[in-house]
Amino acid sequence: PEVKYVGNSASNIDGQGLAGTEVYKNHLDRSMTVTTILFGSNDVYRYTEKTPVLQWTITTDKKNIHGYMCLKACTNYHGRSFVAWFTPEIPIPNGPWKFGGLPGLILQVYDSQNHYIFDCDGIQYLKTKKTIEEFNVKYTDVSRASLNNLIKRLHLNFDLYIQAQGIKHVRGSQKNLSFPYNPIELE
Repeated sequence: PEVKYVGNSASNIDGQGLAGTEVYKNHLDRSMTVTTILFGSNDVYRYTEKTPVLQWTITTDKKNIHGYMCLKACTNYHGRSFVAWFTPEIPIPNGPWKFGGLPGLILQVYDSQNHYIFDCDGIQYLKTKKTIEEFNVKYTDVSRASLNNLIKRLHLNFDLYIQAQGIKHVRGSQKNLSFPYNPIELE
């Protein structure tokens, strides 16, 4: 997927800044596996945890998304407040990233500051079932906390990170090179 930017915010989270992230949900055992590859690295980090049970407040607000009547719901997750629009017309309790648990498919979700926005581009019904296959790569198993800490260090000290990867600076000697750090999970 392509990351689209609106102002300074990502409107489609393909990753967390300098890291690309994918979330695989296992509905049978109510777990999710998150895989992340860091910029400039061949390392693929992975952690598995229980699917969060989000406490949603469903309102009476309605809007149309792609021809589906959607209802508004609100929740808090890892330090951010989120608004979701879901459609009971598709009774699948799922959504993008780690979101789910509503009585319908989430077609849009965003945080209260509009730093993270997930929009459904469209819905396509498959003619045949397709299995989800795991990439054939070597994973480094970590905890969510340690991976988020690594991503934070990557953003705040990018010059040290690329030096550790064996990459030399091309444009002079840039010291203290960093990138904005605004993680979706604040806790």
